[in-house]
Amino acid sequence: MNAPRLIRWTTLALGFSLLTACATAPVSGSSVTGWPSRAALDVNPHLRLLEAQTRGATERSCVPGPVWSSDVPKERRLQPRIEILEFTDLECPYCFRVQATIERVLQHYGPCTVRVTTVPKPLPMHPGARDGALLAARAAQSGGERFERVQRLLFEAEERLDRETLKRLATEAGMTEDAVVRSLADRDLASFVDWGVFVGDQGGARGTPTFFVNGRLLSGNRPFESFAELIDAELQLSQGREGRWGDRWLAGRLALNAPVVYALMLEGRRLKEMPEAEEEERSAAEAPSAPNELEVREVEVREGDPILGKPSAPVTIVTFTDFECPYCVRLHRSLQEIVQAYGDSVRLVAKQFPLTFHPNARAAAKAALCAQEQGAYWAFHDALFDQEARLQPELYRALAKKLKLNLKKFKRCNSAEASDRRIDADMAQAAELGVRGTPVSFVNGFKVLGAMPASHFKALIEAALGPEAGR
Repeated sequence: MNAPRLIRWTTLALGFSLLTACATAPVSGSSVTGWPSRAALDVNPHLRLLEAQTRGATERSCVPGPVWSSDVPKERRLQPRIEILEFTDLECPYCFRVQATIERVLQHYGPCTVRVTTVPKPLPMHPGARDGALLAARAAQSGGERFERVQRLLFEAEERLDRETLKRLATEAGMTEDAVVRSLADRDLASFVDWGVFVGDQGGARGTPTFFVNGRLLSGNRPFESFAELIDAELQLSQGREGRWGDRWLAGRLALNAPVVYALMLEGRRLKEMPEAEEEERSAAEAPSAPNELEVREVEVREGDPILGKPSAPVTIVTFTDFECPYCVRLHRSLQEIVQAYGDSVRLVAKQFPLTFHPNARAAAKAALCAQEQGAYWAFHDALFDQEARLQPELYRALAKKLKLNLKKFKRCNSAEASDRRIDADMAQAAELGVRGTPVSFVNGFKVLGAMPASHFKALIEAALGPEAGR
């Protein structure tokens, strides 16, 4: 799947009415939310300012740390399980109206379970929205409380946010009129606001308000019940899983449910660097009209599957791959980094999925399985990816000789139908799981499309491991 198609699927889900949303026309030094801790600030310097635009479960209102490390009453412990990203426009009336619902969400679920982070998304149809976002970002430089006050005043103004209005509202918030002039001329603030617009446009938030509840999309001025349905499902998912709290859990959920938003926010990647994959052509009738729900699937690890790692590993990554797929080569490098970083905590399982338009892929898969019969699958697997540009029978024989395999057995295996049957079985399993291209991975059953970088897999692994990830 290429990047434009992934983004198109995401944006097709945004068929919400103009009655409920505005649609686009043709910080401080200490961390209070954990945003900077999820990615290096040199990767995305905007995260420091973003965390000051957060309400709810922050260190301002809660005591940080896991449940079992504090004597503080439960309702005051910082253990956020829900994170809501709010893409908003300060001149959008629907963004203003939904604020009451957001406050109700925070009150209902408690200040230490849910947090809301505002991402600026001024629309071109609202001439004062961008200037308002710049002033709000300027306020955030003085801390979250100042930001909340300024944002509330801007929403309540219910008028065009021209410069005179901004100066009046800034004064009411305890800022100077000069702060307005400075904020509108500040290139760093302008870069922050433009970044928010870019993330929204490419990640599926093309109108306002748009929310991502633990990465799950919710568009428009929706009632409390719509938020509660998603939040209750996420809370249920996190219950009974030791350590599934806080920033590891939230980053993992965002990576799973909104991979484009995650990549642009926490990995600092540009659109041209988005994960890609190859797949068979499908007809327009078969093309999905909305993003696939990324659900947990039971992916059977069968006897004889190539496995790297201990059977007792708490995290299993099953990958359907094609040795002639360039995106599989990229994923191979990411998974090598994962194995090095997590050791015995992760095991890899290989499944064969040679695409029909790759003439050498099936023969390469057979050769790798024949190498497995002599205990050399992973060495052969790595060597094939290193040589993906020149997959030929001569290469397979040369690799077998280099790995000191029994060449007669290797040749007989390549001529036998048993290897073809194994490949066919993997492809049948892929079809049952909805796999149509390569690479596709399942991290403890969570489906991951394309050549995701190691940082993406790390988010999912650490969410699964919880406190064990830091040991």
